[in-house]
Amino acid sequence: MRLTTIALLLIGLCALLAAPLLRATTVLELSFEELVAGSAVIVRGSVVGQRAVFDGQLPHTEVDVAVAETLKGRAPALLTLSFVGGEHEGVELSVAGQFVPPPGSIGVFFIDDLGTPLVNPLTGWHQGFFPLFTDPFGDTWLDLRQRPDFRIAGLPTEPLVAKMQDLGFSAAAIERRVPELGLFAWEDFRAALRAEITRLAEAR
Repeated sequence: MRLTTIALLLIGLCALLAAPLLRATTVLELSFEELVAGSAVIVRGSVVGQRAVFDGQLPHTEVDVAVAETLKGRAPALLTLSFVGGEHEGVELSVAGQFVPPPGSIGVFFIDDLGTPLVNPLTGWHQGFFPLFTDPFGDTWLDLRQRPDFRIAGLPTEPLVAKMQDLGFSAAAIERRVPELGLFAWEDFRAALRAEITRLAEAR
């Protein structure tokens, strides 16, 4: 039996208040440095599975990530991330602003804390996933076309993007006019990540 939206919201609110380990936060815009510092684990991988589960309090969506490379922390070869929300046996819960990487997604996952249940395990929610794609020539690229204002230390800044932003162009409009902007070589992004991780370690 499908519960009403109001009933679901009440159940979800009660469950959230009753679960001391489950914490939700206001999603703030994070810089590259803040994303790296705030992530216990950073991996490159692909989503190979997704399923709905019920933990006795709330529906969750579990996402299996096949890890190709661990850049920070420690992670198993198959990493399971749990996101609050989804539908399980007629019980549905939607979380405003929730982001769940869909099956087949390939990218870099910035993970807050593997040992603590969270509404969204990615650091900064959607900000904690950076999509990658491989072109017909076999080169892998970081795709930031939907985040043209995001700055990564060590990667070049395109002055045209800043100018178009100053003029009020949206991310979609910028991509339509200059579609190659926002694409960065994966090797460059990996080098920038490693440099920032090293800088944080040395600053301790």
